[in-house]
Amino acid sequence: INNTQYTAATGYMYGAVYVDKKSGSLLMDNVTISNSNGVASSVLYVKGKVTVKNSRIVDNVVTVSATGYQGESVLAVHKDNGDLTIEQSVIANNTAPKNFIYATASNLAVVLNYNAIYDNSFNESMGFKNSNVALNANYNWWGSNDKPAYVTVDNWVVMNASYTQNANDIVVFADFTKFTTGSANSTLEKQS
Repeated sequence: INNTQYTAATGYMYGAVYVDKKSGSLLMDNVTISNSNGVASSVLYVKGKVTVKNSRIVDNVVTVSATGYQGESVLAVHKDNGDLTIEQSVIANNTAPKNFIYATASNLAVVLNYNAIYDNSFNESMGFKNSNVALNANYNWWGSNDKPAYVTVDNWVVMNASYTQNANDIVVFADFTKFTTGSANSTLEKQS
């Protein structure tokens, strides 16, 4: 799926995007998933191999039904050997009653690299039902220059800001080309 906008889904759903077959695969490039609001398992529900690049997952709300069915997460991965990779994307302003990422089976790989991930609301960070879930969440900007509190990372992107001023204008520049380990900064190979 390329160059597509998916907006304003409502009601009961497994996910705004739902990949049902564990043998299936999906590549999403330059896709926006926004303003979905309803009782769902998650915004993005994956059973196969899914790669998301250069995309935006923003302003979505997963809710609880009147009968108590509770949605899970912003991102969900189910079935053995499922893979979810999100790169060079924005994941922001999403709300879920439980987790940011929810994974239920063994041998799952979740890779979140070179993204801007911020202002998401959830009660628990990760809902991993099996210890064999491999999470790589390095090289992301988490909404501030601080190490993220809700996910384990080796490094994270830091923003450097500068400005110029003339008589009538102030121009602010934001640079997201550096990452830190908490003790040393380096230049990113890819850009967020």
